[in-house]
Amino acid sequence: SLVTGPLTEPEPLIHFALTSSSQSSPALKCYSPGNIDAELRAAVRAFFLDGGVVIDMDSKTIHLSKIISW
Repeated sequence: SLVTGPLTEPEPLIHFALTSSSQSSPALKCYSPGNIDAELRAAVRAFFLDGGVVIDMDSKTIHLSKIISW
């Protein structure tokens, strides 16, 4: 489990639980303490599948959301 109490190390998945309601932000969701690990991992998958990463095969480029630079 990633989160079992107070954070003692940085947790990068937390970025996918924070939102500013902008187009590049993750969707607003509620998380439960008992299942936070699975829910954060699901939020990451959903974010990337919903445009967080775009692969352009024609130009051979990958466009990542700005959240990745955080």
